[in-house]
Amino acid sequence: MDDDRRTSDLRGRIYDLLRAEIRDGRHAEDIVFGEHAIARAFSVSRTPAREALALLARRGMLVPRRRGFEFPRFTPREIDEIFEVRLLLEPWAMRGVARSAAPEDRRRLAEACAEDLGEAFVPGSPEAVAALDRVQRRLSALVANPVLADLAERHADKVAVHVAALLRDPAEAERARGAVAAIVTAVARGDGPDTERLTVARLEALRDALRRRAEEGS
Repeated sequence: MDDDRRTSDLRGRIYDLLRAEIRDGRHAEDIVFGEHAIARAFSVSRTPAREALALLARRGMLVPRRRGFEFPRFTPREIDEIFEVRLLLEPWAMRGVARSAAPEDRRRLAEACAEDLGEAFVPGSPEAVAALDRVQRRLSALVANPVLADLAERHADKVAVHVAALLRDPAEAERARGAVAAIVTAVARGDGPDTERLTVARLEALRDALRRRAEEGS
C-alpha cells in the first residue's frame, strides 16, 4: 500500500512539473519524451514516469508514438475545433470572474499581473512566456465552477506547446501582453461584459495565429 501511494505521489509530481514546463515553453516542439529519460531526469523508476506521461497524453498535451511521447500537431481545422470549444467556455467563465469574484481577490489579481506584465516583461523571452501563463492560471483560479475551469484548462493545454512557441516571437508576445492586461483590467473593475468581449477577441486572435502556423507547417 505504501509503495502504491509513493508511486502515485511521484507520478503526480512528475505530471505537475512536466505540465508546467510545457506551458512555459521549456521544451522544443520536436522533442520525444521517453519513460527511461524521464525516469533518469527525476531519479525515479520507470513506472511513475510512464504513468505521468500517460496522464499528459490523456489530457491531450502529448501523443503516444512507437518511440515515446510527442507533442500533438494540429491541422487548421483541428485548431478551429479546439477554439470553438474555448470560445464557448472561457468568455463566459471570465465574465463570471468579473461579476462574482470578491473585490479583494480582483485587487490582488491586478497587482500580481501588473508585476508580471510590467517593466521586467521582455517580449519573446522564456520568462515572458512563463509570466503570461501565470496570469492565465491566476484568472482560471478565480473561476467559481471547478468543472468549468478544468474543462477550459484542458482545451488550453492541448495547444499549450504551440502557444508557447508562438509567444517566442516578440511581436506576438507584446500583442498577448496588451490583450491579457486589458482582460485583467476589466476583471479588476468588475466589468463582466467588457471582460467577455476582450476574452473573445484574445481567443480569436490566438486561434488565427495558431491557424497560420498550422497552415505554414502543412
